[in-house]
Amino acid sequence: MTNDGVGYSTTPIVSISGPTGLGSTAVGIAVINQDTEVSSIRIVSSGIGYTAGDTPTVTISPPPHYRDWE
Repeated sequence: MTNDGVGYSTTPIVSISGPTGLGSTAVGIAVINQDTEVSSIRIVSSGIGYTAGDTPTVTISPPPHYRDWE
């Protein structure tokens, strides 16, 4: 993870990009720690069709009351 975020009061939505070509997309669930940060992503289904060259993109929805200050 490059940024674990902070301020999660509920489990955020995790989106994982699909494999190139045919297959099924992996599914993950975010794990929130006591500091309201995403501490890890638990893979529920690894998906089908990912190859050695595929690097899935994992996106986590922002926490409630998120504001982009930039």
